[in-house]
Amino acid sequence: MPATSPLLKEGRYSIEQEFSDADNVSRFQAFDTVSEAAVTIVEIPVRLPKVATAAQREAMNKAFDEQATALAKFGHKSLLAIKDHFTEAGRHYVVADLVDGLDLETELASRKVPFSTSEVVEWTDSVLEALNSLHQSRPPVLFKAMQPANLILKSDKTLGLMMSAAVACGEPSASDDAVAYAPLEQLWSGLDAASQKVIINKYDEASERILKQDCDARSDIYSLGATLYHLVTGRRPVDVLERSIEIIEGNADPLKSPHKVDPSIPPEISDVIMKAMEIKREYRFDSAAIMRQVLKTALVRVKEREEEEAAELQEAANDLKLAALGQPEQAETPSV
Repeated sequence: MPATSPLLKEGRYSIEQEFSDADNVSRFQAFDTVSEAAVTIVEIPVRLPKVATAAQREAMNKAFDEQATALAKFGHKSLLAIKDHFTEAGRHYVVADLVDGLDLETELASRKVPFSTSEVVEWTDSVLEALNSLHQSRPPVLFKAMQPANLILKSDKTLGLMMSAAVACGEPSASDDAVAYAPLEQLWSGLDAASQKVIINKYDEASERILKQDCDARSDIYSLGATLYHLVTGRRPVDVLERSIEIIEGNADPLKSPHKVDPSIPPEISDVIMKAMEIKREYRFDSAAIMRQVLKTALVRVKEREEEEAAELQEAANDLKLAALGQPEQAETPSV
């Protein structure tokens, strides 16, 4: 439990039960005694040094408050909006509407098979629309927490992004499960100097400059690509650090294209996912809007290709049928 008492925020929220604990993020079902409604409360992990100064804690609390306040302004059908946030006993909490479904990480583990490409593509369109609304705000807001555990499959089968997960208190470390979905620029500050030097030695001046810039919309796009990879293949993607090391050592990128993992995945969709997961962000889609349009175009190409293949198969079948019907009778042996 997040506190010794079942009540939070001076008794406003009554904790009823803990219903999940993914990636060190504790979630609770609670009752809001003010609005008299069931809510979800998420305890946000605070990533601070073991010996943190008062100034560091104050800065972290301020960053939490600013991020939660900024995210609470957004309303979208695919965003599970933030209703309240507070800090108590050195812990950060975010309050949202009660989640009426399971996160995709849990759902994927229970079903033991990947989701179909068609349903994932349908979800992706709404997610990209939601991300675009965040990225196009002034100032731009990044989600920075895209992964299956933070996507909720609601009872109506639509998808919701847990905005509470976007209230990050520090960047993921190499030991977190989240590293599989994080772009290199998001992990950069947490790498030791030796590792940074090894990677930078293989970058040109322009790529090095872009790598060291703050995260942007393309960072969320990488995380979305990695999430889609996991959903359609059933495999957690090889993280960007391992990929970078293998490539630096002269080996091929260990991340296999989705359609090579599962041939039933259309290569056109596979290509979209792999472009989103480019290690260097300058090679990814520039925006969620562009990725959304490219994905729609890929779907059109998939349909056209499948129609062409079906037509070719039908034509071949017709040719075989005609050949069988038109086979000449065996010639009679001439009489002597």
